[in-house]
Amino acid sequence: MGRGIAVIAGIGLALTSASAPAGLVEESQTLPFAFPLAPGSAALVFDQFDDIGGSRELRRVTIDFDGEINARVTAENDSPLPAPEFALNIAGLYTVEARDLAILVGLSEVFVTDGSVGPSDGIPGSGRDFWDFGLVAAGGTGSDETDTDLDAFIGDGSIVADVNANGGFSVLGSTDSTIITMDFTGEGTVTITYAFEEIPTGACCLPSGACVEVIQTRCEMAADLTDPLDPDGLIGNGTYQGDGTTCDAVMCPQPGACCLPDDTCVPAHETGGGDCTDRGGRYQGDDIPCAIVDCAGPMGACCLPDGSCLLVNQKVCAILGGLYQGTGTSCEAAECPQPKGACCFVSGTCGVFTERVCIGLGGTFVGDGVPCAAVRCPPPFGACCFSDGACEMMEIAPCVDAGGLFQGAGTSCRTAECPAAQGACCLPDGTCVFRTEDACDAAGGDYQGDWTDCGMPCK
Repeated sequence: MGRGIAVIAGIGLALTSASAPAGLVEESQTLPFAFPLAPGSAALVFDQFDDIGGSRELRRVTIDFDGEINARVTAENDSPLPAPEFALNIAGLYTVEARDLAILVGLSEVFVTDGSVGPSDGIPGSGRDFWDFGLVAAGGTGSDETDTDLDAFIGDGSIVADVNANGGFSVLGSTDSTIITMDFTGEGTVTITYAFEEIPTGACCLPSGACVEVIQTRCEMAADLTDPLDPDGLIGNGTYQGDGTTCDAVMCPQPGACCLPDDTCVPAHETGGGDCTDRGGRYQGDDIPCAIVDCAGPMGACCLPDGSCLLVNQKVCAILGGLYQGTGTSCEAAECPQPKGACCFVSGTCGVFTERVCIGLGGTFVGDGVPCAAVRCPPPFGACCFSDGACEMMEIAPCVDAGGLFQGAGTSCRTAECPAAQGACCLPDGTCVFRTEDACDAAGGDYQGDWTDCGMPCK
């Protein structure tokens, strides 16, 4: 008797996983499994992806399988004929399913002898008709991935991967044989990999004057009482201070004084004074304390740098950096100048306008107080026609460099009428005309090439 020799590798029927795109971070969990066969199964419980309050955005989920079936096997030739090609085949099938991910892996290995297996001697378990193959195994790998419907993988719960396997044995090279197996087992590992993008966080100034460090969308969105990370709905409607900023380095504006209808002063609860106005009060501005406000004193309209207006006294207006319109004036009658800033147009040019005028002119407003010198407006982008009649969407400079004819900023290849190339066409009568190749062929002519002229005589 002797040991078997593997001559055919395991066959994996599933696709291999793709490499992660640049910029994505991967987080993997690997769980082992082992169960008796056949059949056999296991339920592997993985953690869902933790997006950490939205600061990590899941882009792809991959599941990888690496497993085998194995057993200790002996076989006996029960035929009266010798079996020089006596061999053992172990084969099986794995399936792995987790949510929308599924893997199918087929396994097969053949183990041969040294050709010395003889005819049956009638004595089981020994002799020249007996062969101990020892521990035999068939292994394989597989993978599946998805980048759609990823919400099911996100949360603080679990993802179950169901592993199922079946398998069996057969003897080759003998018409009659006996197989004895021990410890027939399926084992291996399953790995779930989450590929995600890290979303930057920054300081967020809330209407209450408090500061939290969150992602921009969470800062600016409406407060959500159903958010498990913010059950009191304290985060939202904030002003994002920029990626990478911290609350330690930011001074958030604080709710200011509110003059109530009875001329008493109380602190507002929100910056901007929305709650003050709701109570019929007159908001005195962010960061303005009641200590410097005389609610019963003379007041007038104050035009602030952002174009808004508050009804305050002259002292408070100066503190706010505003332009006092005079005692007794009202914000309804005041014509506060609106701030201007850079406005980019599709032509690639830049002008300085108020946001309202910029949008009315079809431009993109960059921001209050931003000069054109600090802005690089996108160059003109539109349809580019080529000599062969083809059209591509591109910027003007690459279009011209490629020999194209730019159709204008904002134009589209769907509506552009790119002229087809023309050239000299020698007609059967020896005359030459300027035609497209198709028109020349239709006339029975000989086309001389794109953009050739009739300066050369037709042959």
